Amino acid sequence: MSFETVTYEVDGKVVRIGLNRPKAVNAIDGVMKRELLEAFTMVAQEKEAMVVVLFGHGNNFCSGVDLKDMAFNGWEHTPEGWAGHFNQLISTSRVMWNLDIPVIAAVKGFCLGGGCDLAMMADFVLAADNTRIGEPEIMMGAFAPTLIVPWLMGMKKAREFLVIGTELDAEEAKELGLINRVFPLDALDENVEKWVKHICNIPRAALKMSKKVLNKQYELMGLWDAIEYNREYSVILNLNKTREERMDSLKFIREQGLKALLKQLDEKTIVR
Repeated sequence: MSFETVTYEVDGKVVRIGLNRPKAVNAIDGVMKRELLEAFTMVAQEKEAMVVVLFGHGNNFCSGVDLKDMAFNGWEHTPEGWAGHFNQLISTSRVMWNLDIPVIAAVKGFCLGGGCDLAMMADFVLAADNTRIGEPEIMMGAFAPTLIVPWLMGMKKAREFLVIGTELDAEEAKELGLINRVFPLDALDENVEKWVKHICNIPRAALKMSKKVLNKQYELMGLWDAIEYNREYSVILNLNKTREERMDSLKFIREQGLKALLKQLDEKTIVR
């Protein structure tokens, strides 16, 4: 099966899924949302697979949800529209979580917003030393839809990361538990392959059982109940922005461009 915005390759025991919109910094548009869900659903049918590598083509992992897509492609500002948006994102996260083999996110450059959510749902995150991780959507009146970060770091830092919207470099993110290992950019691929080879040497039954029982620990603590609660309030939050406010922000992107909007948001960011 071929995709427009995602690459999908099976190499023996390894499935590689690539975000393939490098000119848009691999931003997640409507097509990519659908194709990511389809791609990870396909992994479950790969009976010989033992590991998935998720990566971004080009110089970055993912800059988040595509604001240009929202501005130009008739975004539906309704309960059904927003529910559909968040349902697709969270459905992909749930499929990743439920796979019986591990997912490695190989990240570099920007890993922001929806891209950060995607990487954090992986079982392992291996990062280049130029990685920048953040959930900046709070400055636009939005919030992370797949709220996995509080399960990965301490409460105070989670509040700073999500409510203030501070951005982390790779070493900071590793210290806080968001990243497993950091490598020089030119050594990232080589080290990802070492992890892939190691995982493929683990007995299949033990590999699958270990993920299953570890996942169950977090499920019993209420991880998916918490994510669902956040999904409902994310819909409410986005609907609380009046249609006029929403149209004004999208009009700003259409008339002045996304870079102008990002510059405006950057000027509002005091704490970094």
